[in-house]
Amino acid sequence: MSFPKSERVIYRRNPLIEVICQLRFSPILRINAELPAVFQELLRRDYPILREQHAKVEGMPLPPEVDRVVSFLAKDAGTVYEFVSEDAVWRVSLAKDFVALTTTNYERWEAFQSRISNVLDVLKETYNPPFFTRIGLRYQDAIARSELGLENCAWPELLRSEVCGELQSQDVAANILGTKRQVLFKLDKSGGRVRLAHGLSTNERTKEVGYLIDADFYTEQRTEVKDVLGILGSYNRQAGNLFRWCISDRLHHAMEPYTPD
Repeated sequence: MSFPKSERVIYRRNPLIEVICQLRFSPILRINAELPAVFQELLRRDYPILREQHAKVEGMPLPPEVDRVVSFLAKDAGTVYEFVSEDAVWRVSLAKDFVALTTTNYERWEAFQSRISNVLDVLKETYNPPFFTRIGLRYQDAIARSELGLENCAWPELLRSEVCGELQSQDVAANILGTKRQVLFKLDKSGGRVRLAHGLSTNERTKEVGYLIDADFYTEQRTEVKDVLGILGSYNRQAGNLFRWCISDRLHHAMEPYTPD
């Protein structure tokens, strides 16, 4: 499926709360057998903080100190090494079967692509996986009406009808405490998919009920190393189209879009 093409824009009032790129490969035992000292040294200038997490054993709960990003990225990966930027908004995660880049301060694709390209080069130099078994790019947008001056707007004014579901009915919406939907779309004949999860979500800090749009683009087809950035670039363009398809013109303009140079 191809979502309608939309003009590429950057929002001054950016709704993105997190972006994750994950590259999975066949397990490399050396990553857990020895400390990734060379990998760290090649990244240490941009990611000087080192953390170690231990993901869950299958069938057992995650301990409370394991954060939600690690729990999403690795359910049974053993030790996960995290290399974190000084301001804590960028993170590289390394386990025996994946590498990932996460940011909570996404501004534009070029900056993110540059960082993932660097991580990919470091991975090739230190561990040289011959191919990847899964390529994923995930965007999480949280719409907070109070931050956009839209407190008095109902969700049907801000989201397209296919997304709103039961929220379209004013009488029903007044009694809805929560919603959550998940749809899996086929992107193309090459095996690309996007898992769209969306629904009402409460901000833990402000207690405001907002709307979460979570789009996970991925392929589980074998991918050569040289093809990774091209696939991610395609997913980035499709992510913009999907998000624009989900929202109304009113919400689009409230986020103050502008065309990048």
